[in-house]
Amino acid sequence: MRAKMFFHRVLRVVIVLAGFMTTVASAEEVQIRYAGKTLNANLEVADGKTLGDGVIVIVHALMQHYDTEIIRGLQDRFKDAGRNSLAMTLSMGIDDRRGSFECTTPLRFLFQDAVDEGLAWLAWLKTQGGGPVVMLGHSSGANQALKLTVEHYDPQISALVLLSPMTMGIERQRDAYKMRYREDLDKVTAQAKALIAQGKADQLMRVDALTCPQAEVTPATLLDFYGGEPLYADPTTHLSRVAVPMFIIAGSADERQPNVAAFLERYVDNRMVFLYTVESAGHFFRDLNLDEVAEEAIAFLDRLDESQ
Repeated sequence: MRAKMFFHRVLRVVIVLAGFMTTVASAEEVQIRYAGKTLNANLEVADGKTLGDGVIVIVHALMQHYDTEIIRGLQDRFKDAGRNSLAMTLSMGIDDRRGSFECTTPLRFLFQDAVDEGLAWLAWLKTQGGGPVVMLGHSSGANQALKLTVEHYDPQISALVLLSPMTMGIERQRDAYKMRYREDLDKVTAQAKALIAQGKADQLMRVDALTCPQAEVTPATLLDFYGGEPLYADPTTHLSRVAVPMFIIAGSADERQPNVAAFLERYVDNRMVFLYTVESAGHFFRDLNLDEVAEEAIAFLDRLDESQ
């Protein structure tokens, strides 16, 4: 039933946008309406290219947006290399969201919402004559791009690039929560479960959640990110199911996900799953590290193109 409802929502997006097919500029903000909200994205079209040549669709990290340093830097470098890209800003429950998510705003979103919005953007690209899609995600956005690719595979998706995916697992997630907030995560999730059992999944709780101390958050959101949606902290259930070439990039000095390379090594076969580590890079791959990320990602995609 959920899949059917989603199909009809995406269909409405396609129908609405079909009347607005215009030639896009080399760089512009684009918008679609989806599930009652305006979604924003930045579209970069390389010189001499059209969307039919393919698009890298980028999913940002938790609480961020399309105009952060890492996303903007990647789009600039991809464009210089002759590759188009579309970087979305996830709504996170907010209509026409811009800039970083403010912790004063109640948290009313789910991990799956990013997947649904990504699918809406893929539907839009099809109305614009878009060619092959490479899904690229950073941090939690990497896990969401992975979930989209595996659970909603579309032949239009040709490859997957994951930057610093979340790999802490539920046990380390508990430890990290206690270290950050001096609170027992199991105690907090038990409160959320009790509210859901009472039919109050949307009632706001005042608790520490994600990157927001003492935030207003629904029990559904809290449980989704702390155990209800295991892919948020551990992507292993999906890695073996990927049907397209996948390139994972880790930072050797990643302060947020320090175990990416070691955790994912077992899945690397250098045929479908590849792993590259940027030495001395932190979670956000700043400055020259970002140059290396872009160069390696582009080289990976070039090799795929040559093999076809």
